Amino acid sequence: MFGSGSPAAPPLPISELAAKPQVLLGSSPITDLPVNVRNKLPGFAVGLVLVISLVLFAFGNAPQPVFVEPRISVSIARLVVTEGGSRVDLGIRVSAREHPIGPLKIFWTVAFAGSEPPWEAAEFTSETRTVELVAPAQSVEVLWPTTELLLPRGVHDVSLWVHERENGGDFRHLTGGSIGRIDRAEPRPTNVRIDAPTFGPRSGPGALQFVGVEQAAALDQSIELYSLVRNAGNEKITLRFSWLINRYRLPDPWRDPLWKTDWIEVADVNPGASVRFDWGGPIGLPQGTYGISTWLQWREGNDWIHSHSSPVIPVEIGTNSSGVERRGPPAGIQITQAELLRPGTVSIFLRETTGRPSKFAVALQGVEEERHREWATSPPGDLATDVYELAADEERWIAILTAECVDGVSFARITLVPVLSDMGGERDGNEPALRHGEGPVIEDVLVKSCP
Repeated sequence: MFGSGSPAAPPLPISELAAKPQVLLGSSPITDLPVNVRNKLPGFAVGLVLVISLVLFAFGNAPQPVFVEPRISVSIARLVVTEGGSRVDLGIRVSAREHPIGPLKIFWTVAFAGSEPPWEAAEFTSETRTVELVAPAQSVEVLWPTTELLLPRGVHDVSLWVHERENGGDFRHLTGGSIGRIDRAEPRPTNVRIDAPTFGPRSGPGALQFVGVEQAAALDQSIELYSLVRNAGNEKITLRFSWLINRYRLPDPWRDPLWKTDWIEVADVNPGASVRFDWGGPIGLPQGTYGISTWLQWREGNDWIHSHSSPVIPVEIGTNSSGVERRGPPAGIQITQAELLRPGTVSIFLRETTGRPSKFAVALQGVEEERHREWATSPPGDLATDVYELAADEERWIAILTAECVDGVSFARITLVPVLSDMGGERDGNEPALRHGEGPVIEDVLVKSCP
């Protein structure tokens, strides 16, 4: 509830719900609350350049006010950017005018420039500070020292928000708005580990302890993912775990992901026991900025229930030179390269990675240009009649006749599926396991099939 002519008030962050013990700062008690999203790796660098383009302030005993209201003024006391912009040290000065003011809750957000409203599009939300009272004509400094940011390349607005408690106990917007701008101009590799205090509340016994992303070089298509999960309950449980990649800045990153690992299931995890998960390899998505998130479920009876998830970690990848776009990691045979031989025919390079012979069939589907970004959200296509075999660790090129180049078809979806002999089936060993879009998948990719 802003004042007249102001937009709807930004909600207070979830992080304010679990207060730590109070400490004294200046003349008023300040309550430190957990960070919503903060990178915990000391050496993390995201290559930011801070440009204060919206606010001018002085570094002295009387900084220039940036927000002036009838009962309160707020000024920037300190704003220091270090380590190429990966760390921000922010301090503000809150001054009461003729009457006492408080309690106050104060936080700041970072969002892509021009996002409206900025608190709903926040990529980062700071710790919430609580100021119990500011006496008339007095000031209190509120500090956020060495806050670490996870931001992709681009221009980002920094905004500060001050809420005041009403007589009924609820907090309402008092003042706030934009205080600066961060311009990250150069791509940097994503090398980050996020620890448990930043994850927010869990809803089950499975708890994420940390998640990490490592990228060897800026814009590299290959990344390393790792995570540690723990049974924080009092009984033995079964957990399952998955990484998702979707477009960055989506409100529901779990909905129709562009890339996803299969659920990794671990049974009989004892109370207090931890399990580590690791994955590494090429992502195989078009050039762009994506968000990686981590999801943990636990089994209660026959149902899988959400237990915990991580913040979304931005990662920027460059040109996909392999000619292969994929929806997730391969499961035994990897299509590492694709070349267009002629319209409707592609050559794919296969690599057997399990160390044992493999027999598989191919499902094909033509994909129109307008469905290029959503191809992975539909079931696989129709099965071809041929069955292929690869020896253990074999690598080989094979030619695939795909859909005709008509009706806007520009791509071919190629799905590799095992035959029943590789699954312990009792029927014909050349019977593919995939029927009507259902069944296990070895590899699922999109390749250019038409000029």
